[in-house]
Amino acid sequence: MVIGLFVDAFPPLMDGVASVVLNYKKNLEAMGNEVYVIAGDYGDAKKTHYDEKNHLTNVYRLKVIKFAFSRPYGILRITKKDYDNINKIKFDIIHIHSPFYTGKMGLKIAKMQNVPTVGTIHSQFYYDIMSATHNSKFITNAFLKSIRKVFSQCDSLWAVSSTSKKVFERPPYNFGSNIEICNNACDFKVDSEDQKASIIQKAKAIVGEDNKDPILLYVGQQHNKKNLPHVLEALKILHDNGTKFKAVFVGQGPHLNKYKNFVKKNNMTDSFIFTGLLVDRSIVAGMYAISYMLLFPSYYDTACIVKREAAYFNVPTLFGEGSVTSEGVENKVNGYTAKDNPEDIADTIKWALTHQDEHKAIGEKARVTIYSTWQDRVKEVQERYLEIIKNYKSKNQQ
Repeated sequence: MVIGLFVDAFPPLMDGVASVVLNYKKNLEAMGNEVYVIAGDYGDAKKTHYDEKNHLTNVYRLKVIKFAFSRPYGILRITKKDYDNINKIKFDIIHIHSPFYTGKMGLKIAKMQNVPTVGTIHSQFYYDIMSATHNSKFITNAFLKSIRKVFSQCDSLWAVSSTSKKVFERPPYNFGSNIEICNNACDFKVDSEDQKASIIQKAKAIVGEDNKDPILLYVGQQHNKKNLPHVLEALKILHDNGTKFKAVFVGQGPHLNKYKNFVKKNNMTDSFIFTGLLVDRSIVAGMYAISYMLLFPSYYDTACIVKREAAYFNVPTLFGEGSVTSEGVENKVNGYTAKDNPEDIADTIKWALTHQDEHKAIGEKARVTIYSTWQDRVKEVQERYLEIIKNYKSKNQQ
């Protein structure tokens, strides 16, 4: 198959959606498919020859217009030349991972070539739009109508969890009742003790060789929508009570400096490390390997990949109680759930730190029940693609 993956953000800008598409590309290519990614030129990928250095072929980069308020993202500028160049590729199927710039482009090219389109709903757009429009319901509903129009044109529409499927079927989204589920997975694979020792050494070089405090890890965008203000307040409660920990926040985002200032203001500098963006996945893997638990009480995410990455290393994750991304997690069985307030988050972390044997068992259960590989997941994706193409051809030949 010749497959087109259309996504706005892609490495070296690494977020959850970018990680999904990268793993689709690598595994679909390993199965003998010809895979093209159409994405933004983030991290000045063209100028730095990022794709060549990382052996990523068939990546078409679109110009990104950057604004301070939208960091690390921007607006994609798509020209007629871009359309003409990409339309030269004869696709069998197109899979859009955004309802915005590249998503609309993918739909247009699919119609021009008369091939089927798959769309994956990765995010709860309502929260992003409300935040960007200063809580304007009128503008938000207008944007949602536009997003709904894009996804309604897909021949197959996917959600990344059964809980998110239910969310997207209801108001304010109303994306329809024919949404299928295709879960995310994890790309980590440590083949030997020597390899594990190597990634741990890389992580310790950042955290500190002499660190003896339990590491509380966060991996993701540094943004209030991830519920990080409550996490910081919870860690302040623990710090003020004399609890020893080392909080490691991995990632970049518009509120990073705000979080750094909060830590400095509350005299917690010795208990925190902000690593910024870590492009090297072996270092990220090492961070999980040396961590005690992952903190991810987000109510924004639909099916975070980080919980699977943590589970690979027997590291349990703390989620927000009732959050979409906590699907499949039972409190103190294969992870933790806390009420949406700093006090309960602090209490849950404290319990985990003071019940080490139970915590270890919870981590082992997380590995068994949460971890899954991209290799297996993408085999399923390939089978679905073939079926969608078959049905599309049959329908359009009548």
